[in-house]
Amino acid sequence: MSNMKKPAEVRKVLRRFLEEDGLEEDSVSEQKRAEEAQEQIEALEAEVQDLKDKLSRQMADMANMRRRQAEDTQRTRENSVMQFASEMLPILDSFRMSLQSEGSKEDLQQGVEMILGMMTDLLARHGVEEVPAEGEVFDPMVHEAVGVIEQEGAVPGTVLNVQMPGYRIGERVLRPSRVIVAQSSESKSSENDDSVDESAEEATEETESA
Repeated sequence: MSNMKKPAEVRKVLRRFLEEDGLEEDSVSEQKRAEEAQEQIEALEAEVQDLKDKLSRQMADMANMRRRQAEDTQRTRENSVMQFASEMLPILDSFRMSLQSEGSKEDLQQGVEMILGMMTDLLARHGVEEVPAEGEVFDPMVHEAVGVIEQEGAVPGTVLNVQMPGYRIGERVLRPSRVIVAQSSESKSSENDDSVDESAEEATEETESA
């Protein structure tokens, strides 16, 4: 009977055993959570590395695509220039032959007119056309007025003379036509009246200041 433990001691032993067992369970649970966290970290690192690899490949593909586009653009430009230049060579040959010719003035003029026709045909083949001007209503989008004159029977605002022809490709103007535009007599009279009025005002101001 003396070896039997008292109820209080038994409870103390049981409590200590349960506490030790609980600590062990907590330790196992903590280790398990740490392992799971490490697995998640490794998975995220692998995903990040995969995204980096994909991004690097996409950037390399984009750089290659831009390089190919630049090469294609340069090649297209060079081909266009080569085609135009090859079509220009016969015209240059004709110019050279005309300069070396010992013919008359009339022969030289015919040669120049022929070359002008060849050049005009060449530009037309490439979509370049002359801007209509003489007899047309003045259009500031395609015409550049270099002078105005009054001419009997001419409609005011129309182009009387072309000083330098203009050219365009489709709707894009390469160079506007430089033209002389008809002016009405009323416009000229109005300009003269304005000049008289300005002179009168200046005379009045001088008188008042005196």
